[in-house]
Amino acid sequence: MPSSALHGCPESTGMETSAPRFAGRSRPLQCDLPSPTPPPELCMNRLLPFLVALLLLGCGTWGEGGGPAWIDRKAEAMDATLEMSLEAPTLAAAVNASQAALNAVGAADALLSTKRPDSRVSELNAGTVGATVGLDSVLCRVLAEVDRDAREVPGAFDMVIGSLVDVWNLDGDGRVPSVVELEAARRASGNGGMQLDLERCVAQRLAAAARLEPWGFMKGYSLRAARDSLLAHGVHSAQLKFGQQVVVFGPTEAGGPWRLAIPSLEDNREEVFTLWLSDGSASTSSQSGRFVRAAGQAIGHILDPRTGTPTPGWGSLTVVAADPLRADVLSTALFVLGPDSAYAWAERHNDVGVLILDRRDGAVRFQYNEGLRPALDSATAAPIR
Repeated sequence: MPSSALHGCPESTGMETSAPRFAGRSRPLQCDLPSPTPPPELCMNRLLPFLVALLLLGCGTWGEGGGPAWIDRKAEAMDATLEMSLEAPTLAAAVNASQAALNAVGAADALLSTKRPDSRVSELNAGTVGATVGLDSVLCRVLAEVDRDAREVPGAFDMVIGSLVDVWNLDGDGRVPSVVELEAARRASGNGGMQLDLERCVAQRLAAAARLEPWGFMKGYSLRAARDSLLAHGVHSAQLKFGQQVVVFGPTEAGGPWRLAIPSLEDNREEVFTLWLSDGSASTSSQSGRFVRAAGQAIGHILDPRTGTPTPGWGSLTVVAADPLRADVLSTALFVLGPDSAYAWAERHNDVGVLILDRRDGAVRFQYNEGLRPALDSATAAPIR
């Protein structure tokens, strides 16, 4: 099939999955989107009957009728790819709901991104040292939830860790700081760098290098916002993938739970473990997915706030929870603890599922807690509560 571009969308490579589709049929149309903000246009494979319909009806304004429809959409956001597969009562409803979900991700970016000078977090990070400032009400609520979840794993998760991200230059090419530089960055992190009073919704920066860094919860919050938007728009079932995290609700087109592949530590294209979810979120943390190199060493993006140094790349850890935000925070915090301490924690907290892949003595050890058992078999997969 010849490739073509529509409304500035990228050329087809012939490798895309196809979408949307009507229930019971293969997926005839593909949608690749440039970004959630500004609202992206719908683009599709050059299948003549559907293209003619688009030209006649306009992108995203499909007529009513035809019964339930599934669509797939994909967009780049927050340095990652967001993929959605969803079912709604009609094709038009599915397209409109997916657009609303993308807009919800855009709103999350406007709230939390440190790469946008106009975001609420960037405004907080640019505040005058010593001045007490009021927090945006939505931001305050999100930070309070993150703080609550982080307290479940004391010391292993810190929101005010931007000074450490900067001293290791994790947003750039990476660098290894001196002992003096690292100690200064540590003093500017946590409560020593910024005081957050989340009951009164006020904050005070105490050090010029202090910076709130949402990397450990931004995708989880964004996925929750997108999921809630889909539900509000009448979507029956959906799977949303964002980097190393996924959210699902409702049954697949075949009527069963969603199949989630856990990749090998050596090759993320190789599946080594399978989870089944009908409702909930799975977040995987590891150092293999994102790192920089400096002074001859690989520097992972997950930092231990207790030491200010990158966490060793010992393997991967997946958390399954009802709330995507909680899953994101806990997977990061437990990875920082290391496999043994993380497993000890997981045995005491069976309200979430925890899967640990630990590279040790030339082999990979698999460990999981009782909370994960419902997700191990497609016949027993039940909503995580």
